[in-house]
Amino acid sequence: RRVLFRSRARFIAASGLLHALRYETHPVEDLIDVEKWARFLAIVDLTEAYHSLIWHNLRFYFNPVTHRLEPVGYDGFNEDGAFNWLGDKNVVLHSDKNAQPLRAITSCEAVREAYREALALYTNSEFLDQFEKKTEAELAERLDWLQAGSPGYSWDFENWRERAAMLAETVDQEIPSDPELRFWANV
Repeated sequence: RRVLFRSRARFIAASGLLHALRYETHPVEDLIDVEKWARFLAIVDLTEAYHSLIWHNLRFYFNPVTHRLEPVGYDGFNEDGAFNWLGDKNVVLHSDKNAQPLRAITSCEAVREAYREALALYTNSEFLDQFEKKTEAELAERLDWLQAGSPGYSWDFENWRERAAMLAETVDQEIPSDPELRFWANV
Protein backbone atom coordinates (compact mmCIF):
# COMPACT_ATOMS: atom_id res chain seq x y z
CA ARG A 1 0.00 0.00 0.00
CA ARG A 2 2.86 2.40 0.79
CA VAL A 3 4.49 1.70 -2.57
CA LEU A 4 1.24 2.47 -4.37
CA PHE A 5 0.90 5.73 -2.48
CA ARG A 6 4.46 6.74 -3.39
CA SER A 7 3.89 5.76 -7.01
CA ARG A 8 0.64 7.72 -7.16
CA ALA A 9 2.23 10.74 -5.50
CA ARG A 10 5.11 10.62 -7.98
CA PHE A 11 2.73 10.29 -10.89
CA ILE A 12 0.78 13.31 -9.72
CA ALA A 13 3.98 15.31 -9.23
CA ALA A 14 5.34 14.30 -12.66
CA SER A 15 2.09 15.02 -14.49
CA GLY A 16 1.89 18.38 -12.71
CA LEU A 17 5.38 19.28 -13.95
CA LEU A 18 4.51 18.24 -17.49
CA HIS A 19 1.28 20.25 -17.38
CA ALA A 20 3.17 23.30 -16.08
CA LEU A 21 5.77 22.88 -18.82
CA ARG A 22 3.18 22.47 -21.54
CA TYR A 23 1.18 25.52 -20.50
CA GLU A 24 4.16 27.53 -19.22
CA THR A 25 2.61 28.23 -15.83
CA HIS A 26 5.97 28.10 -14.02
CA PRO A 27 9.56 28.98 -14.94
CA VAL A 28 11.01 26.19 -17.06
CA GLU A 29 14.16 25.93 -14.94
CA ASP A 30 11.93 24.97 -11.98
CA LEU A 31 10.42 22.07 -13.97
CA ILE A 32 13.30 20.41 -15.82
CA ASP A 33 16.90 19.39 -15.28
CA VAL A 34 18.45 22.18 -17.33
CA GLU A 35 21.88 20.56 -17.71
CA LYS A 36 20.50 17.22 -18.88
CA TRP A 37 18.14 18.84 -21.38
CA ALA A 38 20.96 21.00 -22.72
CA ARG A 39 23.23 17.98 -23.19
CA PHE A 40 20.38 16.01 -24.77
CA LEU A 41 19.66 18.79 -27.28
CA ALA A 42 23.36 19.15 -28.12
CA ILE A 43 23.60 15.39 -28.74
CA VAL A 44 20.46 15.51 -30.88
CA ASP A 45 22.10 18.25 -32.95
CA LEU A 46 25.39 16.40 -33.25
CA THR A 47 23.72 13.14 -34.27
CA GLU A 48 20.97 14.84 -36.31
CA ALA A 49 18.39 12.83 -34.37
CA TYR A 50 15.70 15.47 -34.79
CA HIS A 51 12.95 12.89 -35.20
CA SER A 52 13.20 12.34 -31.44
CA LEU A 53 12.00 15.93 -30.90
CA ILE A 54 8.62 15.49 -32.57
CA TRP A 55 5.99 15.81 -29.85
CA HIS A 56 4.92 12.15 -29.97
CA ASN A 57 8.53 10.98 -29.60
CA LEU A 58 9.45 13.19 -26.64
CA ARG A 59 9.92 11.11 -23.52
CA PHE A 60 10.33 12.39 -19.99
CA TYR A 61 11.68 10.84 -16.82
CA PHE A 62 10.51 12.22 -13.50
CA ASN A 63 13.47 12.21 -11.14
CA PRO A 64 11.96 11.61 -7.70
CA VAL A 65 15.08 12.99 -5.98
CA THR A 66 15.33 16.32 -7.81
CA HIS A 67 11.61 16.59 -8.70
CA ARG A 68 12.56 17.63 -12.23
CA LEU A 69 11.78 16.23 -15.67
CA GLU A 70 14.71 14.75 -17.59
CA PRO A 71 14.89 13.81 -21.27
CA VAL A 72 14.84 10.22 -22.47
CA GLY A 73 16.27 9.79 -25.96
CA TYR A 74 13.80 7.91 -28.14
CA ASP A 75 13.28 7.29 -31.86
CA GLY A 76 15.95 9.57 -33.23
CA PHE A 77 16.73 7.29 -36.15
CA ASN A 78 14.88 5.67 -39.03
CA GLU A 79 15.68 3.16 -41.76
CA ASP A 80 17.10 5.91 -43.97
CA GLY A 81 19.49 7.18 -41.29
CA ALA A 82 19.39 10.24 -39.13
CA PHE A 83 16.99 12.92 -40.25
CA ASN A 84 18.59 16.08 -41.53
CA TRP A 85 15.69 18.51 -41.58
CA LEU A 86 17.71 21.41 -40.27
CA GLY A 87 20.68 21.19 -42.60
CA ASP A 88 23.30 23.48 -41.11
CA LYS A 89 20.99 24.73 -38.38
CA ASN A 90 20.76 23.67 -34.77
CA VAL A 91 17.72 22.92 -32.67
CA VAL A 92 18.04 25.62 -30.03
CA LEU A 93 18.54 28.33 -32.64
CA HIS A 94 15.44 27.20 -34.55
CA SER A 95 12.77 25.93 -32.19
CA ASP A 96 9.11 25.99 -33.20
CA LYS A 97 7.06 28.52 -31.26
CA ASN A 98 4.00 26.27 -31.57
CA ALA A 99 5.49 22.93 -30.49
CA GLN A 100 5.01 22.61 -26.75
CA PRO A 101 6.72 21.59 -24.52
CA LEU A 102 9.90 21.67 -26.64
CA ARG A 103 9.39 25.34 -27.39
CA ALA A 104 9.25 26.17 -23.70
CA ILE A 105 12.43 24.20 -23.07
CA THR A 106 14.42 25.69 -25.95
CA SER A 107 13.19 29.19 -25.15
CA CYS A 108 14.52 29.01 -21.59
CA GLU A 109 17.64 31.17 -21.29
CA ALA A 110 19.23 28.79 -18.77
CA VAL A 111 18.80 25.90 -21.23
CA ARG A 112 20.23 27.99 -24.05
CA GLU A 113 23.34 28.88 -22.10
CA ALA A 114 23.86 25.30 -20.91
CA TYR A 115 23.24 24.12 -24.49
CA ARG A 116 26.00 26.40 -25.78
CA GLU A 117 28.40 24.91 -23.22
CA ALA A 118 27.38 21.34 -24.05
CA LEU A 119 27.64 21.98 -27.79
CA ALA A 120 31.09 23.54 -27.34
CA LEU A 121 32.19 20.43 -25.44
CA TYR A 122 30.66 17.86 -27.82
CA THR A 123 32.06 19.58 -30.91
CA ASN A 124 35.56 19.83 -29.47
CA SER A 125 37.96 17.63 -31.47
CA GLU A 126 39.71 16.35 -28.33
CA PHE A 127 36.38 15.29 -26.86
CA LEU A 128 35.46 13.50 -30.11
CA ASP A 129 38.86 11.74 -30.20
CA GLN A 130 38.36 10.48 -26.65
CA PHE A 131 34.78 9.44 -27.34
CA GLU A 132 35.81 7.51 -30.47
CA LYS A 133 38.64 5.76 -28.64
CA LYS A 134 36.34 4.86 -25.75
CA THR A 135 33.41 3.55 -27.83
CA GLU A 136 34.90 2.20 -31.06
CA ALA A 137 35.46 -1.39 -29.85
CA GLU A 138 32.06 -1.54 -28.15
CA LEU A 139 30.32 -0.23 -31.25
CA ALA A 140 32.12 -2.74 -33.47
CA GLU A 141 30.91 -5.54 -31.19
CA ARG A 142 27.32 -4.36 -31.54
CA LEU A 143 27.32 -3.58 -35.24
CA ASP A 144 25.96 -7.00 -36.29
CA TRP A 145 23.14 -6.68 -33.77
CA LEU A 146 22.33 -3.15 -34.96
CA GLN A 147 22.35 -4.22 -38.60
CA ALA A 148 20.00 -7.11 -37.86
CA GLY A 149 17.28 -4.57 -37.08
CA SER A 150 18.45 -1.93 -39.56
CA PRO A 151 20.36 -3.61 -42.42
CA GLY A 152 21.55 -0.33 -43.91
CA TYR A 153 22.97 0.96 -40.62
CA SER A 154 26.56 2.08 -40.69
CA TRP A 155 28.70 4.15 -38.41
CA ASP A 156 31.28 6.70 -39.42
CA PHE A 157 33.02 8.89 -36.88
CA GLU A 158 34.20 11.10 -39.72
CA ASN A 159 30.59 12.16 -40.39
CA TRP A 160 30.33 13.19 -36.75
CA ARG A 161 33.54 15.17 -37.03
CA GLU A 162 32.22 17.04 -40.07
CA ARG A 163 28.91 17.73 -38.33
CA ALA A 164 30.75 18.82 -35.18
CA ALA A 165 32.93 21.25 -37.15
CA MET A 166 29.84 22.81 -38.74
CA LEU A 167 27.98 23.05 -35.42
CA ALA A 168 31.02 24.51 -33.67
CA GLU A 169 30.60 27.55 -35.89
CA THR A 170 27.08 28.11 -34.48
CA VAL A 171 28.04 28.01 -30.78
CA ASP A 172 28.60 31.76 -30.56
CA GLN A 173 25.67 32.80 -32.75
CA GLU A 174 23.04 34.92 -31.10
CA ILE A 175 19.99 32.87 -30.22
CA PRO A 176 16.79 34.71 -31.19
CA SER A 177 14.27 35.25 -28.41
CA ASP A 178 11.44 33.78 -30.51
CA PRO A 179 13.13 31.03 -32.51
CA GLU A 180 11.35 29.03 -35.20
CA LEU A 181 12.11 25.50 -36.25
CA ARG A 182 11.19 25.20 -39.89
CA PHE A 183 11.16 21.40 -40.00
CA TRP A 184 7.98 21.14 -37.93
CA ALA A 185 6.02 22.24 -40.96
CA ASN A 186 7.27 19.15 -42.78
CA VAL A 187 6.16 16.67 -40.12
